[in-house]
Amino acid sequence: MKCDVIREHLNALIDGELDGALAEAVTAHVASCEGCRREYAAYRDAAAMVRRYGPAIAPHGMAAGLRVQLEKERQLSRRRGFRPSVGWRWRRRSWWPCSVASISIYSGTSRAAACV
Repeated sequence: MKCDVIREHLNALIDGELDGALAEAVTAHVASCEGCRREYAAYRDAAAMVRRYGPAIAPHGMAAGLRVQLEKERQLSRRRGFRPSVGWRWRRRSWWPCSVASISIYSGTSRAAACV
């Protein structure tokens, strides 16, 4: 297999999600390819660090505050009629922190959602 195909499977190999034949093929390639071995080691170390520190817990009330802010933004967009222009994203910077935080909560852990 080529390195780009192998690299697509490295995380699954680390997480134990590959079946026997594919796992063996990826493992054999990693053993023989220095570049893939380095990338495998980096993914393995990152996974170990995530396991060591555990999931992040959102501060109490953060999810509720984000919901309120997103609802305000949605209603504001409805009143003005949503018409993005060339400089729109630079004038309206308040949306991205809410988006990032809500994505983090959604994709993070169930404990983060339990803080509401």
